[in-house]
Amino acid sequence: MIRRCRKQDLNQVLDIERISFKYPYDRSIFLYFLMREPEGFFVDEEKGRIIGYAISSVIGIKGTIMSIAVMPELRRRGIGSNLIRESLNFLSKKVREVELQVRKDDQGAINFYKKSGFREAGLIFNYYPDNGDALIMSKILVND
Repeated sequence: MIRRCRKQDLNQVLDIERISFKYPYDRSIFLYFLMREPEGFFVDEEKGRIIGYAISSVIGIKGTIMSIAVMPELRRRGIGSNLIRESLNFLSKKVREVELQVRKDDQGAINFYKKSGFREAGLIFNYYPDNGDALIMSKILVND
């Protein structure tokens, strides 16, 4: 079940973040987005356990997918696709374009975003703490 994140979900969200990323965001980042734009912070809950999350936000005139992750053992089951769909639905009411950054060498994530309609739009050199490059991906939203 996808729903909005609540403060009491943050420990489980942080666990998923730490498992999923080499350079995870800390609690303060998640609290910031939960307070700043709670309607754009989604979790997928199954049997009382958070199994994935997505954070989307409006920054200026564009939407941004800030972070999305699913428990490793539950990936490739449509959970991430459902979370990104929910995020894009939220953003489509506010903006026309959505961007995100992904490691240039993370082909699995790049393919996932391409399946969701994103296209490669640029590169940010030395984006990550280990000087890894980020690929900027973009999607134009169709507002009906």
